[in-house]
Amino acid sequence: MPEAIDGGQDTGVEYITFPARIIGGLTGSYELQCDVVSCQWVEYMVVAISNGAVAGQGAVLVNGNSRAAANAGLDYVGTATSKLNKDNSLPGMAFTLVASTSIFAPMTYWERITNSEKRVFVRIDAQASCSIYVSIAFRAAVLKTVPGPAVTVHHEQPELMNAARADAIRQRTGLEKEIEQGEGQSTAEHQKPPHMRSGMTSFLKGQK
Repeated sequence: MPEAIDGGQDTGVEYITFPARIIGGLTGSYELQCDVVSCQWVEYMVVAISNGAVAGQGAVLVNGNSRAAANAGLDYVGTATSKLNKDNSLPGMAFTLVASTSIFAPMTYWERITNSEKRVFVRIDAQASCSIYVSIAFRAAVLKTVPGPAVTVHHEQPELMNAARADAIRQRTGLEKEIEQGEGQSTAEHQKPPHMRSGMTSFLKGQK
């Protein structure tokens, strides 16, 4: 696989890179999911495209966002309907190649997948009775932060449910003074169990 450019924006991020896989065939829409989906994010790269037609060119449209964008190919004839502009642009990358040709490393950088299922969508337009194949590699940003267990409160203790709800609101809205005051209120009038306040100080330190 060629040395890729990541633009420097992900310096220090740990990735797992997976071997390339091949999809394609006759004219139509194809999709491929990353080897793992439990990660911070996934990026893809087209590493090779092969056109098996003995005559005529082929076209490939690849995107990591929308299945709908791969339902139809681009119009290379040059008609009025082929115009793409700010109001009707398509996500992804477009490739063309002549007959009986393979191109290697058509992409020089990794592209972030925005599809929620970590899928890449490919539209292939090949000559009649011919096939085109696309080799795609994935890399996943390693997930290092694992959420802790959620605090549960019995439904027959409404006062504790209200306290838990108030704590969650203070955390999400960043009300630091209220969080600090809440942690300091361990007096008997509140009777709050310790686990209801655990993690508040850590939350504040993590936000500063």
